[in-house]
This record gives sequence, C-alpha cells and structure tokens, in this order.
Amino acid sequence: MANISVRSLSRQFGQHVSTVFGDKDQVDVHVKINGTSDSYVLHRTQVMGAGLIKTYRYRLKDASGSTRRALRSQARAVNFVWNYCGRIDREAQQRWRAGLAVRRPSAFDLATLCRGVTRELGIHSDTVDAVCRKFAEARNACFPKTPRFRSFKKNLDFVPFSNFERPAKLDRGKLTVLGRADHLWLSRPLPENGRPKSWEFSTDARGRW
Repeated sequence: MANISVRSLSRQFGQHVSTVFGDKDQVDVHVKINGTSDSYVLHRTQVMGAGLIKTYRYRLKDASGSTRRALRSQARAVNFVWNYCGRIDREAQQRWRAGLAVRRPSAFDLATLCRGVTRELGIHSDTVDAVCRKFAEARNACFPKTPRFRSFKKNLDFVPFSNFERPAKLDRGKLTVLGRADHLWLSRPLPENGRPKSWEFSTDARGRW
C-alpha cells in the first residue's frame, strides 16, 4: 500500500487548535480506523501554525506480476542500503570500543557514503536518503546498540521516499514513479489545501502492497 503523509493547514481547524487537544505546543494523537484502505494515523507534530500531518493509506493494484517484481526489487535494494548502514555503524562502534576517537555516523554521513548507487540499485536518490534517515532514527532509539539487519524473510518490504514532488507524480489514481505507472485504489481524495510531505510503498502481513 502507498502511505502518503499530507500536511494540512491549521486554519481549517479554526483558531482554537491548542485548546481542543489540551496542549498549545504539541500533540501526540494516534487514530486508527480498521480497514484496508480507509485508515489513517495522526503523527506527532507541532501545532504552532504548522498544521497537522495525516497519513493516507491506499491499496495498490498489484495483481500484475510485473508490478510486484518491480516493487520487490526496490525493496531488496532498500534492505541492501539498510544493511550497509548497519555495517558502517558497527565498524564505527568497534573502533570506538578500541579506544579510537570515532563517532557514530549520522544520517547525513550515511547518505554521503551511499551517493552514486541509485543507478546500480534501481532506486531513487530520495529513497536512499529516506533509508539512511530511518536507520539513524532506529539507531538513536536503541543506542548504543545497532539496528538489526533486514531480510526479506523476516521483515516486511517497504520503499520509503523523503520527498513527494520530486520522485513521484500523482494524477487521480495513477502514481508515476521512475517512469513506471502504478494505480491506486483511491478510496478518498487528498485534501485540496494539503501539501504532500513524504510517502512510501509498504506491504502488510499478507504481502499486499
């Protein structure tokens, strides 16, 4: 399924957003509606004039074998980048334990090391940046440990993108990425006054995109 995060303008919620949620600085609200394509999550966001971030989830029309193979190939490339980041982080940790003045690589450092691999792996540069960022966030959450390696046998496939407008083009239910057109079950339209922020392809436990 395709998860598209949209930043909505705060003026559509009125002038008393802070009093509704009970916190004028930030809110942490998670809303889940059971269903395949009609579910969304409100992530942690700043309410100080920036609006809210909603994640719209759409099922992908993945009955075609070519669509599944293309997405699965990109997901394997994402695992490769993730495991490379894990190897670099483990090497830095071993050098630090040996007494060397080495710091753990940041998301920017990992993205710099992964420059120039998009053509060989067949993924977009925004995907590489998003994977490095997610790895750094996962590493900071379990610090000083290193996140585990990803495998297609043990982890669900996902293809993240750090930006929406540059790698993708959405025309109604047609999503064009890297010259390949994918069709979505557009159960509900995106808000007109919202601005797409980031998005990703992911699978559920049944292997459906």
